[in-house]
Amino acid sequence: MNQKLREKEEEVSKWRKLAKDLENELEELKQKTLTEVQMEEEIRALNEENAILVEHYLAEMVLRKKYLNVIQDLKGKIRVFCRIRPAALTEVTRKNPIVVYTPDKHTALVKVSRGLKDTTNS
Repeated sequence: MNQKLREKEEEVSKWRKLAKDLENELEELKQKTLTEVQMEEEIRALNEENAILVEHYLAEMVLRKKYLNVIQDLKGKIRVFCRIRPAALTEVTRKNPIVVYTPDKHTALVKVSRGLKDTTNS
């Protein structure tokens, strides 16, 4: 009888130890779950912040380009509005009208219905 009692006490002791181990493991899993939830929330917040920063960055890029163009205009940068090529041989033989005249290398005169238009002031 004492032998059976001792065996049952050992068995109860094993079950208690197992229950304690399982409780500890459950507590660890709860902590890990909390940590994962916090990390997921932090990742979501960082993704939102990143999207806002990308949006601001793109807006700043547009502004930077706009201001760069303004500065270059103020500094007197020359922009090429058109390129003029010499008349091709076929155009000359067909007697196509020439509508652009270049009195010097910085001026282009365009023949319009009302006469010649100076492009230096446009």
